[in-house]
Amino acid sequence: MRQKITMDKGTPFQGALDFSYLQDAPAGKYGHVNVKEGHFYFENGKQVRFFGFNFPARANMPDHETAEVLAARLATMGVNVVRVHAVDAYTGEKGWSTDPVYSILDYKEGNAELNEKGLERLDYWLYQLKIHGIYLHIDLLVGRRFLAAQNLDYPMDLSMSKSSSHFNERLIQLQEQYAIRYLTHVNRYTGLTLAEDPAVMTIQICNEDSVFFDSKAAREHPAVAAYKEELRRRFNAFLLAKYDTRENLKNAWTFQKNGCSITGLEEGEDPKKGSVQCPEIGNYCQNINDPLYEELQESCLESPGRYADFTQFEIELNQNYYRRMISLLRSIPVKAPIATGCLLAGAADIYSHLDAEVMENNAYFNHPLGGNSSFEGILVPDLRDYVTTDPMTQTFPEMEHRSNITVQASIAAVEKRPMLLSEWNEYGLQLFHSPAYLMTTAYACLNDWDGLIIYCYHTDDHLRPEAADAVLDIMDCYSDPSLMLQFGMLAKVYRDGLINVSPVTAHLVYRQEDLLRLPYTYRMPTAYFPLVMRFRSVFLGPGERYEGDAQVAVNAGFVAGGDYTKAQHAILYRHSDDLDAFGRRQIPQNRSEENFYAAYQKDAEIIERKDVRNYGDVCLNDRFLCI
Repeated sequence: MRQKITMDKGTPFQGALDFSYLQDAPAGKYGHVNVKEGHFYFENGKQVRFFGFNFPARANMPDHETAEVLAARLATMGVNVVRVHAVDAYTGEKGWSTDPVYSILDYKEGNAELNEKGLERLDYWLYQLKIHGIYLHIDLLVGRRFLAAQNLDYPMDLSMSKSSSHFNERLIQLQEQYAIRYLTHVNRYTGLTLAEDPAVMTIQICNEDSVFFDSKAAREHPAVAAYKEELRRRFNAFLLAKYDTRENLKNAWTFQKNGCSITGLEEGEDPKKGSVQCPEIGNYCQNINDPLYEELQESCLESPGRYADFTQFEIELNQNYYRRMISLLRSIPVKAPIATGCLLAGAADIYSHLDAEVMENNAYFNHPLGGNSSFEGILVPDLRDYVTTDPMTQTFPEMEHRSNITVQASIAAVEKRPMLLSEWNEYGLQLFHSPAYLMTTAYACLNDWDGLIIYCYHTDDHLRPEAADAVLDIMDCYSDPSLMLQFGMLAKVYRDGLINVSPVTAHLVYRQEDLLRLPYTYRMPTAYFPLVMRFRSVFLGPGERYEGDAQVAVNAGFVAGGDYTKAQHAILYRHSDDLDAFGRRQIPQNRSEENFYAAYQKDAEIIERKDVRNYGDVCLNDRFLCI
């Protein structure tokens, strides 16, 4: 049977491509979404997975006709979630921005109050999604521009707010004001606020933002300089509270290298004077503190003690911010589960998000770049973006494991919490472009993830006739036949669980010490385990031993230590035996340095020995592999 296919973004699918039977409208009919046993459940006890699209910025303020036809089309595709993304974006004429007339924040007034014209359009869009059985993922801080006229601490508008938004008091106050107004606004079509509407499946505090982010673009922006200076002042206050004197700090940061003691504090640095510098870290990930990496520790700014203390400082800043925002949301009160953020790359960053009920991550292969990129590839005519044509090229060299969406995202999957991939896609001119969607869906089933939200359906606010079969933005998916023609099938596979969850689980286990002392290779297990079994990270508290129920536990930091005697099986990497996060030797009491390494091989607390086979530095028995 032949069927004519149209790529018009607003035409409902029919015939074999109509998957509207998956819908159970209206959204929220079974009460609020809850978190139970690490997954999403309705109040009637039924577990639910979410599969859908991002609608960014101006796409969330469509005219009424567009809202009606888009919601109807999405329903025929089996979509049961839309991420209502970046409604706080600054105004512009087109693309990733909001319409100056219909923006949610009334930027033209200079005070960023809520704009009733924009809210009316948003209300109708959310109402249409709800009546078609489509749940709502709501995010708060994404693309907002903070205006100097709002009594900011520093006299410049701030659009590059990454990381600054997590510690500057005035920026946090403005976020709190916006969250209250936005989430308590009564939708004129549903009669409910977002805080109380059971169609809301989660509320995310911020998008792709963290104190651990230190993007070069943000760092060099003149409006950010004052906030970076504030961060340095706060770091010095942290050090002063911890060490009290410069001498104590100097002693703590002195480390061993090649048998020599090296100070990690530069001349003139003193926390009492506020002159201790923050370490230089990479873009969008936590700093690496690798005791065996020779290029590190060549200067005081790269000393392990500075990295370790700065990481602990950042963890506390993040935790304080998220706890404050969560407390505010619950006081409104918000009924939906709360997510903190996404684009999680480093272990310490992930740990700082653990007050969230829902873990989220964003992952891409071949993410578009700006047109001035130096990568080998192709510049798409008339579009703002550039994509590489080399599948071996990492589009973001600063990020880790960009070669596979499953591998990228899996680091944020934490045991006993739902895992939601809030943005993902493969933009491409690759032979594997089409199967990339099925592959990611299949691995999400294998790993028992709870939501997949593709970025994005489109970046427009009405049905432009000229866009029916044309791509106006490289991130728009509505006219990609390789995705559109299989989307309903993917929704069926994922939502109904037609691919089984793996019966075998692997845990990547982090001790508190591991968070401060990560080698460059610490994510090696994520390159393998999520492709063959269910994979989760586990974070131990101070002094805790592993007592999980996974078939295999892997120590995350590749460092000696940790009690895994309760594990069914364990893989223990001994990356370094004798250095803590500060580069200081840790020789256990009653042991000389000479017998320390030999004793490690025999430690009962590390491994129970039965029929051990030794292969040089490798030890193996029926339960443990030590390398």
